[in-house]
Amino acid sequence: MRGKFGLRAITALVCLSLCSMGFAQAAHAGVIGTHAVAGSEQRTAQVARLQSLVAGEEVRAKLVDLGVDPEWAAQRVASLTDAELARLNAEIEQMPAGAGVVTIVGITFIVLLILELTGVIDIFKKI
Repeated sequence: MRGKFGLRAITALVCLSLCSMGFAQAAHAGVIGTHAVAGSEQRTAQVARLQSLVAGEEVRAKLVDLGVDPEWAAQRVASLTDAELARLNAEIEQMPAGAGVVTIVGITFIVLLILELTGVIDIFKKI
């Protein structure tokens, strides 16, 4: 009697495992292209450049004057989309080198404009 129960249990276990084999998920791997790797490196460089600008003393002071937390602005820069990063970096590239206060105000305005357009802050009150 004991041998039959053990045999039935083993048979049921084998049947269950064979039935559940159909539910196994296969892992799929793909090749990462050069463009994806180059794009991620370019994005990292753009984010680092913008965060270094936001970390500057004059920009931090201007952000604080406008009521924006500089740490939060740095986090927001990190979460920009690729298109926003490219546009912002292109506008910074077009600014004259050594423009001083004008450059800082321009960068601050661009960052605030992006934050306003995304609905994160409401500096420009709508009447």
